[in-house]
Amino acid sequence: MDHQKAPPLPYESKELLALSAYVARQSRGLPIEPKIEARTKPFLDSGREAFHRRQGQLNLSCSQCHDDNWGKKLAGSVIPQAHPTGYPIYRLEWQNLGSLGGACATASSGFAPRSRSSAPTSSSTSSST
Repeated sequence: MDHQKAPPLPYESKELLALSAYVARQSRGLPIEPKIEARTKPFLDSGREAFHRRQGQLNLSCSQCHDDNWGKKLAGSVIPQAHPTGYPIYRLEWQNLGSLGGACATASSGFAPRSRSSAPTSSSTSSST
């Protein structure tokens, strides 16, 4: 945003989700080749550990649904593979676009009921550990 001399768009705002959706659509089909460097490896390792860590009342990990059961249904919704490149997405239950952070927050919260007027945000729910 420094080059545009504009303030950054608020996290989870409609404007940022719309811009993200536009860029994602324009990028569809392009290869994804992240570089693993020494400075980013700790973040990759931390994310991998979090994806496989069992947590919550049911002692489940993200991988147990998104690796072992993708394509099946849970509460009427198809369980997607854990590909974060498909976000933001429109979900009927949210009645809006939602981010990857919002989807993770929803899953981590144990599918707590939400208002039909807006998608969850990663800051609107807390992870149950």
